[in-house]
Amino acid sequence: MARPPKAPAYLDDIAVKQWREKSRQLAERGDLTPADWSNLELYCVNYSIYRKAVADLAAR
Repeated sequence: MARPPKAPAYLDDIAVKQWREKSRQLAERGDLTPADWSNLELYCVNYSIYRKAVADLAAR
């Protein structure tokens, strides 16, 4: 498996961190193909939204 592409430019820091970690893990296992990149992107975006929501609720 070739190296996964760089994280999309619009991702925030939380999502980029997830992109790097998960893409590396999946690539090492041989489970990451170009067909998976959009799902990885969606996961990273949603993970970031979740983390921000949890932090917002905790601050209230």
